[in-house]
Amino acid sequence: MRWVKELRGDYQGEDIYVVGASPDLVRYPDNFFDPPVRGPSGEVVKEGRIAIALNWSIIAFPECKYIIWYHFSISEIIRDYRPDLLKKAVLPQPIELVQDPVAFFGKYIEYPVFFKRPIRTTTRQELYDIVDAIMAGKSTYYAANKSVSHLGILFAAELGAKRIILVGCPPYPIVNVRQPHAQSRGMWFFYKHKAYSIKKESTNLGTPQVMANIIAINTGIEWLAEALERHDVEVLRHTYGGGCLPVIKEKKSQI
Repeated sequence: MRWVKELRGDYQGEDIYVVGASPDLVRYPDNFFDPPVRGPSGEVVKEGRIAIALNWSIIAFPECKYIIWYHFSISEIIRDYRPDLLKKAVLPQPIELVQDPVAFFGKYIEYPVFFKRPIRTTTRQELYDIVDAIMAGKSTYYAANKSVSHLGILFAAELGAKRIILVGCPPYPIVNVRQPHAQSRGMWFFYKHKAYSIKKESTNLGTPQVMANIIAINTGIEWLAEALERHDVEVLRHTYGGGCLPVIKEKKSQI
């Protein structure tokens, strides 16, 4: 098994996009997150973006440079139908319902890289400590507050990002059919074959648990933005056609 430290600093000083799951992703062109194309001498011959696709964004934007997921159904889909994507996978260890990744991924186990992640929620101080370790070039684990977006931000920092740009990670509840960007770009295949139990119904935003999760997710993003700001790394949110807004500035405007 390979570990994330192998990729440390690979994109030092660059913009790195973290692609979430909100409905506004349907507005982004299919090739928006495609990586740069380099020539034989390493020169850029076609401009692109370094992007990390999270969970079902993998289905909509499979050309992203890296992919991170946690759900077991995604692990099955990628292993069974798109094992080539494991070459760009960055996965938590442990990952949901996969007790033995070597047995689960079989001959593909050398494709992904892994990072340690405790299965629990985190605190502001813990995220500050993890960010400090990453920025000091030390080996550490990743932690999250109920969202894979937090893992994506930490991985972008590990890669050396100067600006971490969140797409599809809005600071408000997502009200729409689940994963519309993926539904319209290939997820139908897995429904058609009835191989996986991907939910089609709308998210029920009325329950206290869902609302608490939304608050925890956005609080975690704010904590990470604050922690990274101390190292001159900016976390922003991007909307198609609307540009970027720093998370720290956004938070201050809401006070």
